Amino acid sequence: SVIHSKFNSCTPEQLNDVDWVEQNLPFAGEVFMGHLRDNSSGRVGLEFVHPFLRRNNWRAKSLALCGNFSMTNLDEIFSRITAIGQHPRKYTDAYILLEQMGHRLDREVERVFNLAESGGRTGMDITNYIEDNVDMFNVLRSTSKDWDGGYVMCGLTGSGEMFMMRDPWGIRPAFYYMDDEILVAASERPVIQTTMNVLAEDVKELKPGQAMLINRAGEVHFQNIIK
Repeated sequence: SVIHSKFNSCTPEQLNDVDWVEQNLPFAGEVFMGHLRDNSSGRVGLEFVHPFLRRNNWRAKSLALCGNFSMTNLDEIFSRITAIGQHPRKYTDAYILLEQMGHRLDREVERVFNLAESGGRTGMDITNYIEDNVDMFNVLRSTSKDWDGGYVMCGLTGSGEMFMMRDPWGIRPAFYYMDDEILVAASERPVIQTTMNVLAEDVKELKPGQAMLINRAGEVHFQNIIK
């Protein structure tokens, strides 16, 4: 209600004008990610609602993260990232994982930046090269090797890279439906069936330790991240 109250003055004509919506509504876009989160933290408010966002002036380094997870080695992960100089704003699993993955995303962007520069690119050509060649497989592989617990993690970068990853033990459920126009992922098969009006066999299960990666061109591929 807090979010919607800001747009009560919008007319139906404005809300149905795609160009106007794109320019004026901060929550409108072609890619959506959200999470109905259990209030296990005991606290309420917008700052505790997934997805959590790590901002950066570089689009490719900006990261939004949401998930259904329970990390059993959070103290160990926290110790590792603070040992290299990171300082998460809050001691919660979501913030700590966001900072950890954000750090690996920074390193991946810098790797591609060096390739672009060594190839003689300058200015926006470097930015475009980075956004076309960032490999989220590298980010997920280097980040998740420290994780222990059950999880399904979804992420979105500012340049349009998306992913969904499941823990290698298959503790947390993960399902997806895909056709020529849309891709949707969720923790429950019936939710996708009902929302998309599809049969149970049309909804596929993400394998344990597997990631579904969607690049900014909308191309989808699957990779095993952890055995």
